[in-house]
Parts: sequence; C-alpha cells; structure tokens
Amino acid sequence: MNMKHWKIGTRLGGAFALLLVLLAACIWFAIASLRQLNDGTARIVDEDYPKTILAYESLDVVNRNARAMRNMLLWDQPGEVSRERQVVLQNRQENTVNLEKLAALIQSDEGKATLKAVQDAREAYRTSQQAFLELMDAGKKQEATTFLLNEVQKHQSHYFDAARNLIKLQDGRVRDKIQA
Repeated sequence: MNMKHWKIGTRLGGAFALLLVLLAACIWFAIASLRQLNDGTARIVDEDYPKTILAYESLDVVNRNARAMRNMLLWDQPGEVSRERQVVLQNRQENTVNLEKLAALIQSDEGKATLKAVQDAREAYRTSQQAFLELMDAGKKQEATTFLLNEVQKHQSHYFDAARNLIKLQDGRVRDKIQA
C-alpha cells in the first residue's frame, strides 16, 4: 500500500486518527499519574503528617506549661496562682492524650524508639514539674524559683530535644515520600 495513491481526505483522516490515539494515550498516562500522585498524597496526609502535628502539639504544651509556671511565680494573688496551676494540669492531660495518639500511630522501630525517648524525657519533666507545684502549694516561692531554674528547665530542655528528634524523623519521612 503506497500512501501516494491515497486521496487527501483519507490521508488527513488517517493522520487525525493517529493524533487521536496519541492524545488518548497521553490522557491515559496523565490520569494514571494523577491517581498515583493522589494516592501518595493521601498516604502522607493521612498517615505521616498527623504524627508530625501531634509532636508539634507536644512542644506547644510544654511551652504553655513553661509560661504557666513562670506566671505562678509572678502572681501574688492565690486565685491567679491556682488558675495557672490548673492550666499546667490541663496541659499535662492534653499532652498525655497526644502521646497516646502518637504511640498508636507510630509503627516503625525507629519511630517507636524515638517516641520512647520522648516519653522518658516527659516523665522526668513531669516529675520535676510536680515537685515545683508542690513547692508552690507549700508557699515556698523562692525555693520554687530556684528549682524551676535549676531542675525543671533542665528536664524541659531534654524534653524539647527528644520531641524535636521525633519531629525531625517524621519530617524526614514525609520529605522522603514526597521526593519518591
């Protein structure tokens, strides 16, 4: 079959059909790629990103507690001190819930080990925080101030470092999935 003998209409029709086949192939490839991108994005949003958010919320709780304990030292009225004490206890409960959610979500061994470090640091921080609250309840404001600056702050710093390591791990996982 020699195309030189075909009518111009037949040639144009054949070329148009070939273009339609190429267009259909491009559309199929684009849809398949978008579906794959959508599945990858859904995994990141549904599985990995919530872990990062919970880790950041844990840091936020520690910051709020630090401000509340500082405020306890600044206020002279018992009602204000009591209100700040309640803030510390509420934040502590919120953090417990956040860490329980994280424990349920994290599946990897590396993630579990990093979370264990966060939980250990949190327990040391919580213990020193409780000692601070007891000093404040006993009316020993000067001793509480010294304890806050020497002990609580040290444990708080370790807790921040452990939480940042967890965030770094989760951010890295999200970044790896995005780049893959």
